[in-house]
Amino acid sequence: MSVLIIMPRLTVTLSDERAEKVAEMAEKDEYESKSEVINYFISMGEDAAEIQSENERLQREKRTLIEQREDNRELVAWAEDHRSLLEDEYERRNAPLWKRLRWFVYGKK
Repeated sequence: MSVLIIMPRLTVTLSDERAEKVAEMAEKDEYESKSEVINYFISMGEDAAEIQSENERLQREKRTLIEQREDNRELVAWAEDHRSLLEDEYERRNAPLWKRLRWFVYGKK
């Protein structure tokens, strides 16, 4: 027992060039009919739309990652500067009195 699937019938107007391409593809035994060729191209268009949407999402994600990387670079630079200041403060607090006086009079370097 075979099942017959009834699909809606549509009329499509194509340019001569596209109509020839559809007929050529249907004749090559890759597809059983012109309708199958048209369905193939519709599914390709749907796939292309999904790919485009995914590409846009990945581009947004890439921009976000680049921004985060720049923020992280700024944070690292700040932390290195802050660490240097803390090291200087630690050195000043733990230096002997004579050394601190010399720095006061002549400067640290």
